[in-house]
Amino acid sequence: MKKSMNKINSFEIKISLSKRKTIFLFFLCLACVSDSGWLVFYSGIDRLDAYFWGGLAFFFSFLAALYCLYKLFDQKPGLIINNQGITDNSSAANAGLVRWANIESLQITEISGRKCLTIIVNNPEEIMLNQPGWKRKMMDLNYKKFGSPVQISASMLACSFDELVQIIQEKLEERRR
Repeated sequence: MKKSMNKINSFEIKISLSKRKTIFLFFLCLACVSDSGWLVFYSGIDRLDAYFWGGLAFFFSFLAALYCLYKLFDQKPGLIINNQGITDNSSAANAGLVRWANIESLQITEISGRKCLTIIVNNPEEIMLNQPGWKRKMMDLNYKKFGSPVQISASMLACSFDELVQIIQEKLEERRR
């Protein structure tokens, strides 16, 4: 984590992507690709549902592995916290810049046993409108299920979830003073 202070009321915190966590997720995705490929091609199960679900798992696991590979070479920080707000680059469904003025509250949610920081915003439709179609759809699903299109996980960041929450809570409180 890099912190830089330029002026008295100016700050920037950059949290990089964790190469170690990304490599782990990459190999986990490859294991899923392998298992689902086995189910489709070698299991001997000759049922349509095995082909369908195995093929679907193979496809999405392969996409996730490619995404992890892309993130391994991505030089942009996973998260930037500064005077403007929070710029998220940590996941495929990242929101980009979320301005402090648009943040209403923070909530901790759990998605598939993994903690995420849900940032409740006052302009969810506007945030989703600025995204490409596939990302907008993913963010819309987050919005319907968790009340916000903005979810930040520490699963690929070079910090713990607790550190992530603490930093964002502190900066949000500072902005409200």
